[in-house]
Amino acid sequence: MGFKAEHLPTPGKSGSSLSPVLNLFCGSSSSSLTPLVKFLTCISRAPPETLGEFFVFFKIFVPQLKSKFQNFDPYVSKEPGRPSAKDIKDALETLYGSAKYHWKDPTKNGKSDGEHLDPSKSPATLWSLSECHAPKAFTCGPYLNPLAEDVYDIFIDSPGMYLSWICYLPKDFKTLLEEFKQKFSDCCSSGKCQKIVECPCALPLIYSRGFQFMSPNDLNGGTAKKCSQFLAQLKKVLQSNAPLGLLIKAIEEFLWSIREPFFLFIMAFWAFVISYFLYVQLYKLDLLHLKSHAHLSRSFKILPSTLFSDASSKLKDLSYFTL
Repeated sequence: MGFKAEHLPTPGKSGSSLSPVLNLFCGSSSSSLTPLVKFLTCISRAPPETLGEFFVFFKIFVPQLKSKFQNFDPYVSKEPGRPSAKDIKDALETLYGSAKYHWKDPTKNGKSDGEHLDPSKSPATLWSLSECHAPKAFTCGPYLNPLAEDVYDIFIDSPGMYLSWICYLPKDFKTLLEEFKQKFSDCCSSGKCQKIVECPCALPLIYSRGFQFMSPNDLNGGTAKKCSQFLAQLKKVLQSNAPLGLLIKAIEEFLWSIREPFFLFIMAFWAFVISYFLYVQLYKLDLLHLKSHAHLSRSFKILPSTLFSDASSKLKDLSYFTL
């Protein structure tokens, strides 16, 4: 890690001794380095790059949608085609999910604990990969906890920039998720391990993508989840009819509503240019001699037989274009 052996303490200590010290710097939202990184990220206006940053961006941004999208209206209304961002807003609110998709224990403390929704019938939201505590029979579960959750919780007053992020980042997010799914599938095939927290390659892989386990105790206890269940839920999230796919579709329709007037103008312009070019080539320049034939048919004032029978007309004075 870049430290010399002679500078390390003797006798050696375990990670439990180092963890409290590091926690003062970067362990939580109140750590000393966290506010600095948070404000530098905000000022630099750097978009998310890793899968974990994408995940936390859509997770944190959703609660601020109502205020942010009100500020988006001036940017959207001045675009041609009168586009509407309402479909994008609705798709974003569905993408991460909400408490109504969260599994509630109906028998907790002997009474109902809120809405009890069957996870198998709920949308495959990002919530289903992060905060769903369904029984072990279902594929959703508390798998992923993004490490950058304390960084992307401050937004500058620049709605236009965030609108461009929303329009162009979801496709990159889906690409990273598909790459992560493929890596996980290669790492741990179906039935190879009974618990995802005990899989030797699961934690290093998700950590390399900017995550840690959301709830290791739940994943290892009575609601233990297999690697195959996590992979199955990840596939559901990536389906075209899942909230992420619907968001991408809404964005494509939004961008098309802006580009459509320009597309129609370009098509009309080139149609006029091609028509004028053909008119000049075929009529004015008469490359196919169409004009000559048309002129010949209109120039006959007398019958050819009468013309040749006239004694005053000489054959050498007649030509094809003077008839």
